[in-house]
Amino acid sequence: MKTDKKCKDTKRLLKLAKESGMTNKDIAVKAGLNPKSISLVSRWLNDGVLATERQMRFFIKEFGDQLRRKSEHLLFAEGDGKAYFFKLTGDLIVKHVIRKNIGFNRRLLKVALSRLLIFRKDDSYYCVPQTRKGYDLKGREPIDMSEISHCDYEEANWVTFGVPKLLSLEELIEITDAIAKDLKEGKYIPHERFEYSGQELQFSLRRSLMKDGIHLPDVIDI
Repeated sequence: MKTDKKCKDTKRLLKLAKESGMTNKDIAVKAGLNPKSISLVSRWLNDGVLATERQMRFFIKEFGDQLRRKSEHLLFAEGDGKAYFFKLTGDLIVKHVIRKNIGFNRRLLKVALSRLLIFRKDDSYYCVPQTRKGYDLKGREPIDMSEISHCDYEEANWVTFGVPKLLSLEELIEITDAIAKDLKEGKYIPHERFEYSGQELQFSLRRSLMKDGIHLPDVIDI
């Protein structure tokens, strides 16, 4: 293990440590810091600063199994006329939801109809577009609220089309930028423009990648 390599799971490991009852002082000691160096622990927890793998060695050993279990996601998919479930392993780094105003019982409800999930697995990524079960992404109008899924367990409301493939960082950015462009131009959901939603997607992805210490050529460093 390279002692100077950054630990991408710093925040998630330390959250598990906090949930187990450890204080910031306890974390500092286990990370090999001075017990009074709790300001750095706070930065790890709150500011997206990454510790080294050497500093996280105890936490990886102690909480690594829990972290892996929390990184497993069950998804429902449809493709080739079949419905099936599959398990995806990775850290969810972006959940971008697209909502639309729908009239129901003389009220206007903002309903989530489509979303994009982005997972990190080591140095690769999954980009998973999903739609709410029962919703026609082609934009059929009017939308009948009784035809779309309203399960109490939110994750059961969503369907993925096909099995996602691992992407490089460059491929991920290219795909998400294309989706943002389609949202702005009314192509992602026909006749519905979501200009600010597309910008939010681009921002959310870059913010998450920057927290992982990844250099992005289109982000100007001043």
